Amino acid sequence: MQTTPSVTFEDEEDFDAKQARLQEEARIALARAEPLARMQMELERQQRKKSPVTELTELVCQLSFIHVIAILSYLFILSSMICTT
Repeated sequence: MQTTPSVTFEDEEDFDAKQARLQEEARIALARAEPLARMQMELERQQRKKSPVTELTELVCQLSFIHVIAILSYLFILSSMICTT
């Protein structure tokens, strides 16, 4: 009685060719998905609510030096008034 192998040489070639094709398709899909994922992450980061400290820091950075000095002077006067009472 002669038995035939369950996997023939031709089947193995087909498998190797299909595997190579699928690997190449996966590489292409990942290469296309990466920039889209980065853009999505950036959008989500921008939409997140900023903490009050971050908002205040950004505001201070936008002000001119003279405004910062005026605000610090005002805060110093307020704090000295609170401490003396």
